[in-house]
Amino acid sequence: MAVKRGELVQVGPDVVLVVSGGMFNQLPDEPGMVAVPITDNASGPLTVKLGEHGYAVPGWVTSIPKSAVTGSVGRATIGELTEVNNMLFKILGTD
Repeated sequence: MAVKRGELVQVGPDVVLVVSGGMFNQLPDEPGMVAVPITDNASGPLTVKLGEHGYAVPGWVTSIPKSAVTGSVGRATIGELTEVNNMLFKILGTD
């Protein structure tokens, strides 16, 4: 399954937002992708509402095995993905 950045995918009982780029996700020798978990409740100031899907929690950024993805359940909007990008920058790129 070719997964693109911004896709919401099912991994077991959980839904995650894929934040790694399509080129990285399609590398044949790379077994994983970078993702942000989705939760039902805003659990702090660094969450992003993703419409009906819940809240992305960029502080919980993780890797997921490509083989664990069972399907796509939607897509983040450009605005939502931009907010997640900004949160990731604040977490990873600032002192």
